Amino acid sequence: RLAVLGPQPLLRHAPATSRLELAQEGLELLRSVGPPLHVAFAIGGSRCGKSTAGNALLFGDDSSGSGSDGSALGFETGGSFEPMTTGVDVAVRLMPGGGALVVGDCEGAFHVCGSSQSARGFGALGVVAYHLSTSLLHVSMGSIDERDIEALGYLAAAVGAVAPPAGGADGEERIAQEPIVPDRAPPSLNLLVNGARFDLGDAVARRLLRPPEDGGDDGRWCSRRAIATSFTGSPSLDALPACEHAAYWPKVAALRQRILSAAPLASADGEHSS
Repeated sequence: RLAVLGPQPLLRHAPATSRLELAQEGLELLRSVGPPLHVAFAIGGSRCGKSTAGNALLFGDDSSGSGSDGSALGFETGGSFEPMTTGVDVAVRLMPGGGALVVGDCEGAFHVCGSSQSARGFGALGVVAYHLSTSLLHVSMGSIDERDIEALGYLAAAVGAVAPPAGGADGEERIAQEPIVPDRAPPSLNLLVNGARFDLGDAVARRLLRPPEDGGDDGRWCSRRAIATSFTGSPSLDALPACEHAAYWPKVAALRQRILSAAPLASADGEHSS
């Protein structure tokens, strides 16, 4: 039987401050699972289906994704305009041969009613997600455009300059406890489009992220250069149709396999398996 643990809160914004605080519930969950660990944190704009994608990766089409009374398990989802996720929640799918798939569900960026820390980008949460992931999952809805690439490029540039950002007197976000920054290869980058309106794939990803032919130091070139140097391998691009579509679950299974094919961690401290 499919075994999924969580979700539990991992990071929360401290009240009345600009600090991020680690939640004991999430830490205890991560400490309870053994290696190897495949870790995928989902980032992206608000209300684009990150929590839904996380639940699909965890449960698949298994009926254990709902309780006996029909109530939903997993990350909280909803159909309203209001943001559903605050900070970062984490859940674990135990693998049959040992180890686990760890899925982190990050609060969405750019929401007018969401956290001020994620109003203009992924912020410190994005930096934490980058450093903890073996595969970073960027989620968008319907399509992917230059705004997504720019936000990813800004994150990629940030992790190359600071790890993680400490903030300071200027009021920028700070992390309450200094997290461990693993000394290991960077994560892979998986671009995921929910409810895709077009036929997308890895060839499109290569074209999207190819530097402009005229080179230069404009914004497009800088974003793509930062992405190319901050992730392992070539980014993948997966387009999921509506959940009711016959191709939905096979595509989710293929995405899960991509994530599991990345080099895992040997422990929650961030060391690679040998």
